[in-house]
Amino acid sequence: RELARAGGVTLNTVVQGVWGLLLGRLTGRDDVVFGTTVAGRPAELAGVESMLGLFINTVPVRVRLDPAQPVVELLAGLQQRQAALMAHQHLGMAEITRLAGPGAGFDTLLAYENYPRNPAGAPAKKSGNLKVSLLGGKQGTHYALMLTVMPVEPLRLLLDYRPDLFGQAGAEAVADRLVAVLEQVAADPGIRVGRVDVLAAAERELVVTGWNDTAAEVPAASVAELFEAQAARAPGAAAVVCGDAVVSYGELDAAASRLARYLIGLGVGPESVVGVAVDRSVLMVTALLAVQKSGAAYLPLDPDYPSQRLALMLADAAPVAVLATAATAAGLPETGTQVVVLDDPATVVA
Repeated sequence: RELARAGGVTLNTVVQGVWGLLLGRLTGRDDVVFGTTVAGRPAELAGVESMLGLFINTVPVRVRLDPAQPVVELLAGLQQRQAALMAHQHLGMAEITRLAGPGAGFDTLLAYENYPRNPAGAPAKKSGNLKVSLLGGKQGTHYALMLTVMPVEPLRLLLDYRPDLFGQAGAEAVADRLVAVLEQVAADPGIRVGRVDVLAAAERELVVTGWNDTAAEVPAASVAELFEAQAARAPGAAAVVCGDAVVSYGELDAAASRLARYLIGLGVGPESVVGVAVDRSVLMVTALLAVQKSGAAYLPLDPDYPSQRLALMLADAAPVAVLATAATAAGLPETGTQVVVLDDPATVVA
């Protein structure tokens, strides 16, 4: 209630915003729709307070979630949009869906029951010979989840669920998350949407610590050394498949070693950089492995990048050489860096 007053919104808007935020986090979406019940008794309709009949209607509520937006701003925007739609709350879902499309559909409902209630234990009311007694009842829902909000003191929340979709434990988990989110935004209305946590402490421990316990022994060897060891163990096994081409570990290791020795002859070695402008192919894998065998680092150069960007990358990294093919070499900018055309006959012989 303090949050609603401070933010200039209704308590209903606070619960709607939090429900939308929770649905978004549980479904992994940043744009969610749920249903809400409206009274359907506009004040401007003369005599509406004395008319008999069920005027309530169910309409969709859309909540768009920006992780960087403070929750107070989310709530203010939600109320502004809801207020603008009040004149259209008499429309049925068939007409709303026709106008807004299937995205207006929903499978969860929020009912804010903001009407006077008889206090517990209140005596039956009498009018002449007519006595009116308060009876209990049970409600069901055909929605996956239905949240009923009773703005009594303290605030009362009732979550109904379809047992064919949720078990009791699952529904209780949703209710616990809802309370947790309400507590977070009440404690810090300026908290950003992306910072609101919907995980329980045990769940967070499982995700951050349990599932992340992936420490393993790492061999004290380079990628090139690990590859050479694998080539020695299974030289005939397929290492690269590209279209109809199949290259074994032994063949790839030999080809990469030949290219590595060629690069070393050009002055390539540890702490140096070699550009690689080769399209996705067996030759590209050979080039990357050869650079690592020479002790250098490779600089990936996408031939589709603009020439100005490639020139900036080459100037910044200052590679000893650039590996390319006849097709990609034509698109490289003139920087003075030596270009080795891998499919040139002279290079192949060398």
